Amino acid sequence: MLTALSIDRIAFTIFGKDIYWYSLILAVAVVTVFTLCCIRGKKKGYKDDIFVDLCFVILIAGVIGARILYVLTNWDNYADDPISILYIWEGGLAILGGFVTALPCYVIYCYKKKINLWDLLDIIAPCFALAQCIGRWGNFVNQELYGPVVTQEFLQFFPFAVYIDRTQSWHMATFFYESMWSLMTFIVLSILSKKKHDKGDIFFLYIVFYSVIRIILDGIKLEGTLTNQLICVGMIAVVAVLYCIKHKIHHDEAFSKKVHAKIPAGLLSDFEPPVQTDKKEESKDKE
Repeated sequence: MLTALSIDRIAFTIFGKDIYWYSLILAVAVVTVFTLCCIRGKKKGYKDDIFVDLCFVILIAGVIGARILYVLTNWDNYADDPISILYIWEGGLAILGGFVTALPCYVIYCYKKKINLWDLLDIIAPCFALAQCIGRWGNFVNQELYGPVVTQEFLQFFPFAVYIDRTQSWHMATFFYESMWSLMTFIVLSILSKKKHDKGDIFFLYIVFYSVIRIILDGIKLEGTLTNQLICVGMIAVVAVLYCIKHKIHHDEAFSKKVHAKIPAGLLSDFEPPVQTDKKEESKDKE
């Protein structure tokens, strides 16, 4: 039964297989972040191949981590039917879990490829914020991640509230609030990216912006958890420490030498990757 602002979760059917709007929206988000990363990356001399690789590295690891955290924090929904854990197309991803699994894979990739991981994160961060803006509409279609019931009739309108079929009532549209916050984050970070900044600063701001809205909304929405809020508080604390260390490395030569003596240079923000030369051009020069 469709009601106000409701959409059938199934977009269409191919050869008897239902294709869900949630999956299509996530696909659009992935294509968006990949395309923007390529465009922004080219301006800094990065080849598209890097972002193709990262699509697999980050996407696979991120989806696995996001699904694991969602299942763990909503175990009651899966305890009686564990096989449904695999039904990812039906919704249920916790982005914070994706960070936990994707970031280590990303760091390893950049270290092996001799890429400044902080510089690349500054390229990716605004694009990822826009992808989140798009992805949250999958929650609208699935009617999930909403807030408390809105009883005042004059507030029962979208986008402040959203009608939920299974409860037959209006709820705060927290998914929409986060979507708009992500759009604002994309705009702000895109503007700041064009101004002079140290490598990693744009990414740090992204983490702070994202953590703040999650701390607020997880305290409002019905599916919000204290675990998510604590993870976000921890992320802000880690970012603050890393920022202070990074700033001191750039402005304190003695401290910088101590850090470089203990940590591989490829993991630090002041790392200068070796100049990449075209093998074809090298062979021509030798001839």
